[in-house]
Amino acid sequence: MEKFGYRYGIGMAETLSALLDYIIGCMDPEGKPVEGWRYNKEQNQCFYTMMSVYFNIMQDALVHDGWHDAFGDLFMEWAGSKNALGQCFTPACICDMMADCTFGDTKPDVPQVNCNGFGRRITVSDCACGSGRLLLAAASKLERMGAEKPYLIGEDIDAMCCKQTAINMMIHGCFGEVICHDSLCEPGEARFGYIVNEGLYPFPALPTIRRFTDPNVFIGCRLWKAREQAKESPRIKEAVIVEPVKAEPAAKPKSAPIQLSLFGDDY
Repeated sequence: MEKFGYRYGIGMAETLSALLDYIIGCMDPEGKPVEGWRYNKEQNQCFYTMMSVYFNIMQDALVHDGWHDAFGDLFMEWAGSKNALGQCFTPACICDMMADCTFGDTKPDVPQVNCNGFGRRITVSDCACGSGRLLLAAASKLERMGAEKPYLIGEDIDAMCCKQTAINMMIHGCFGEVICHDSLCEPGEARFGYIVNEGLYPFPALPTIRRFTDPNVFIGCRLWKAREQAKESPRIKEAVIVEPVKAEPAAKPKSAPIQLSLFGDDY
C-alpha cells in the first residue's frame, strides 16, 4: 500500500478507502460499478493483489482466533495517526470482556426480530461501531455458546468505518447490516448502508455485501423509528418492526451457482 501511494501520488487514507471500496465492489452480487471509481487497469491489478493479501492474512488469523480486525489495526496505525483522523478503536481484549459481561454463560433469551430475509433473530447493535469490533466479539461469544447467529447492526457517521465493518462482518460470516448515518441526531435516516451476507442464508453460497440508500431497508433505522412512535403513543410496541421490508432481490446468475470458499477446504 505504501508503494502504491508513493508510485501514484495518493495518500494512505485515500489508498485504504479505495481498497475498501474495491473489496466491497467485488462482493456485490449484482456486480454494480463502484460509484466514483477513477482508477485504471494497472491500478486495479494492484488493488486485486492487496485484496488477495488481505484474504491470506485473515485466513491465517481466523484459524487461530475467534475474530480478527486487520483493517482496524491498519486504520489506526496509518490512516489514524499519519493523517490526523484521530480514531482509536476499542482493544480486542476489552471487546471480548464486554461480550462476556453482556451475555454471561447462558444463551440469551430475549425477543427476536424478523430481520428481512434472515428470519427471526436476536439483534446486536452498536450505534458507534468503528470497525465493528464489538459486533465481532459478540458474534464470536454467541457462537461459542452454541446460540443461533445474531443479526448485527453497525452504525457510524464515518463512511470509512462503515466500510471496514461491512468487510469485517462479511469475512467472518456474520449476518447483518451497516448504516452510515448520525445515530444521535438522525437515527431514522441513512446516507447509505450495506446488507451483509445475504448469499450465506439460507443455503451457503458466496459472501456478499450489497449497498442501499433507502433507510427503510435497514432494521436499525426501523428500530429507532419504532421507539419514537412508542414514546408518542405508549400502546405502540417495538414489535411493529417485525414486519419485514423486502429489498429488491439480487440479480439471478446466468448459470448455476458454484460453491466457493474464500479460505479453502481447511477453514
